[in-house]
Amino acid sequence: MIDESRIEGLSVIAVASTGIAATFLRYGRTAHIAFSLLLKGLRANSVAGVDASSDKAKMLRDVEVIIWNEISMQTRYAVE
Repeated sequence: MIDESRIEGLSVIAVASTGIAATFLRYGRTAHIAFSLLLKGLRANSVAGVDASSDKAKMLRDVEVIIWNEISMQTRYAVE
C-alpha cells in the first residue's frame, strides 16, 4: 500500500505503535517519533511537540496518506 500510494504521487507516512512493528514498514517509524508524541502521560489536552515552523511540521502538513500499523494499541489521545 505504501509503494502503491507513492506511485500514485501521494505523500505517505508509515508509522506503527511499536518499534518492532515499525521495522516491518517501508520507511516506517514509531508514531511517537513521527508525530512527536509523549511516551507517557498523554492526555486529552496534550499537544504534539512539533514547532509549527519546522521542517517536520511542513512534512506533516503535506502528508496525504497516513498508514498507522497497530493503531488500536494507541490511546485515543494519540490518534486525536
